[in-house]
Amino acid sequence: MTIVIDGKSYDTIRGKTILDVCLENNLKLAHECEGKCTCGTCIVDILKGHENLSMTTSCEKMHLVALDANCRLACQTRIRGEVEVRLR
Repeated sequence: MTIVIDGKSYDTIRGKTILDVCLENNLKLAHECEGKCTCGTCIVDILKGHENLSMTTSCEKMHLVALDANCRLACQTRIRGEVEVRLR
């Protein structure tokens, strides 16, 4: 399957997080807590494919409370299908 990040397509497999894909492809995305959902620095904008992502976790919701509904934490968001993302 493919994920589009900032207009460029990357191959991935179902179940990886957006952060996993970014790290595997040397894309710069803040992630101070190393993907443990404690810092909230890996915020991304979901442009398309919301239905192809894992449900928002309770930990993730704490970090996103004041942000747009299209925002997710890359470390907590698992890919389940085609999706398009913009890094912040």
